[in-house]
Amino acid sequence: GVLKRYPFTGTRVTLFIAPFIFYSLIKGIELLEGRFPLAYRGLLSIYVLTLISTSVYVLLKYLALY
Repeated sequence: GVLKRYPFTGTRVTLFIAPFIFYSLIKGIELLEGRFPLAYRGLLSIYVLTLISTSVYVLLKYLALY
């Protein structure tokens, strides 16, 4: 919050809402584990790859500033 970098576009309320959205995503993917194991693995890998690629992108953007 100090750096004014928010996970979603919008106001500071996103700092409050973001943990609930991330928790809902993880719980939704977790519910698939028992019934649809193939879909569970697929969605979990897409989620992890998205987080990793976003993190690398942001890191490279910040490194380009220096």
